[in-house]
Amino acid sequence: MWHLADGRTLRVIATPQPRGGATWVFEDITEKLELESQLKSTSQLQRETIDFLNEAVAVFGSDGRLRLSNPAFADMWGFAADLLEAAPRIRALSEIATAKVDATQGGAQEDLCEISRGWQLFCEQVTSFDEHGRDTLRGEMSLTDGRIFNYAIVPLPNGLTMLTFSNISEARAAELVLRERNDALEQANRIKTDFVQHVNYELRSPLTNIIGFSALLRSPETGPLNERQSEYLDYISSSTSTLLTIVNDILDLATVDAGIMELELSEVDIARTVEQAVDGVRDRFEAADLRLSIDLGE
Repeated sequence: MWHLADGRTLRVIATPQPRGGATWVFEDITEKLELESQLKSTSQLQRETIDFLNEAVAVFGSDGRLRLSNPAFADMWGFAADLLEAAPRIRALSEIATAKVDATQGGAQEDLCEISRGWQLFCEQVTSFDEHGRDTLRGEMSLTDGRIFNYAIVPLPNGLTMLTFSNISEARAAELVLRERNDALEQANRIKTDFVQHVNYELRSPLTNIIGFSALLRSPETGPLNERQSEYLDYISSSTSTLLTIVNDILDLATVDAGIMELELSEVDIARTVEQAVDGVRDRFEAADLRLSIDLGE
């Protein structure tokens, strides 16, 4: 190798001739060395990138042998590092992974069957001869220790196949907690709605009876009333009417909240609404010797 000052690299081959002298061949391999250096750097970068991924990655050749994997793949399935360095076939990895689960399953036969079916699918896709008919497959797999994996089978050029695994156990656990909380909230909301409707019904029935008896006492058939009795009946009628209105409003709100009745939105006369609200509490304010001032801004 001759490394010239201008950056070029020459391969020099000297061949002695039988009759004396020598033949010198000069080959410029500068571009070849640069390409090899770039390829080596790219390969090293890809290797380091894959090694530091949290996602488990394994690449198999068309013969079923492991070509590339990262530490996450070994940790996820419990494979020894020297085993993976020996480029084992995927069938051997399938047997080891299934055996590890079988040894620790504790009678969870369904989980063992699921993992066995998953590795059987991996083996079929890796060793498939139909290179153009293969598609990316995705799925989910549960382990006996509670972990849940998402996997993807990605066909690569030249008959290679990449398997990727990601641990989604925490995401599934969080999803389960949120779902349980949502179910609990929905159940609590149903209980609240049923309770409000029941209470309103139990309140409305006696109120209706009181209003009916008050009206009956005012009728001429029951006889004349003195001034104090008439005053008491007026107070009873006013109080029961106010309470019945409140009960009906609460029932309407509960019905809207339960989705049984829809609330129709429209323009509201604020002044009139305030006046109606004041009329509803005016008697109680006067009885308590309170003065109410209303100030409506324009």
